[in-house]
Amino acid sequence: MNTKRDYYEILGVGRDASNSEIKSAYRKLAKKYHPDVNKNGGAEVRFKEIGEAYEVLSDADKRAAYDRLGHAAFEQGGFNYQTWPGFGTSPGVGFDFTGFRDPFEIFEDFFGFRSPFGATTRRRPQPEAGSDILQNLEIDFETAVAGGEKEITYQRFVFCPKCKGTGSEEAQAKITCPECGGSGQVRSTRSILGGLFTSVTICPKCGGAGEVIENPCLKCAGSGRRKQKEKLTIKIPAGVDTGSSLRFSDKGNAGERGAAKGDLYIHFAVKLHKFFRRSGNDIYVSVPLTFSQAALGDTISVPTITGEVKLKIPSGTQTNTQFRLKGKGVPYLSGDGKGDEYVEVEVKTPEKLSPEEKKLFEQLKEMERKPKGILNQIFS
Repeated sequence: MNTKRDYYEILGVGRDASNSEIKSAYRKLAKKYHPDVNKNGGAEVRFKEIGEAYEVLSDADKRAAYDRLGHAAFEQGGFNYQTWPGFGTSPGVGFDFTGFRDPFEIFEDFFGFRSPFGATTRRRPQPEAGSDILQNLEIDFETAVAGGEKEITYQRFVFCPKCKGTGSEEAQAKITCPECGGSGQVRSTRSILGGLFTSVTICPKCGGAGEVIENPCLKCAGSGRRKQKEKLTIKIPAGVDTGSSLRFSDKGNAGERGAAKGDLYIHFAVKLHKFFRRSGNDIYVSVPLTFSQAALGDTISVPTITGEVKLKIPSGTQTNTQFRLKGKGVPYLSGDGKGDEYVEVEVKTPEKLSPEEKKLFEQLKEMERKPKGILNQIFS
């Protein structure tokens, strides 16, 4: 059971709080519980809670997901899929919010400095994490309904096998940057209008990291990664539809110099079926009826996604009448039941008649010309 506190409760705001109210609450609480200011036990834990709550509630998409699913929207998993058309920034559906930023990074981005004491030195930049990969996959109607497995092939960056992602030829991957002495910054002083002014900039040699690779790996030119073709067999859940997505953790691009891997997103497109139409978790199919079947009633065979079933047609059935086959539709992604199948009948007019059929229809035509009911009494 998830024991995390409610994000609105953490910030002390209502569920209808505006963005400005959320920012104001974060500004006040983050300063109060920053570990550099508050030395009481548990302050750092509260500081992290406050940062996590702000990260979610200050982002419109993340806040919408939290309001709908609670903390479950951000839980880690082997893969995660969403089926909300148009929701989020991913195409069609679904994107995943697993993982939260360093609370000190959130604080620094908000205030422009890392410590409430006013120090303006920013943290050293870290190697950039690998990017996510979006792979479009077209599947047939039957696989989307019943689920299945499919092998995909795609290109991605992986850690260099020679240097194991370090980017260095030697085991000792990095040395202290000789330009900045490991600080990640360089200072320069110049005279302007008779006064001396000192400026601090990011070290151009190490990019602010404070360390450099002395002998870059020859295989990857010091990047710590290389591109290669990957094969992956994926399990397709029963019930996916066009716009559904699967997320596979760490199957995206590897970051440079050992940084974290991105994720792989599989974005589905389902082929149209020759007979069936789908709307949500329901399936629709049209079947023809003859005049005699519609007038007299009959038991006919109708197709479903799992095979043919018998359907009783009552006498006097009109064209476009729908019959429901309960539970013969598409499984819900949650695994809780299935949709239904709707059979729509269409009474077909014969285009060519045999002499015998024509004679019978002539007789029927004559019978239909005779008045019936109250009219029969009038004309008798």
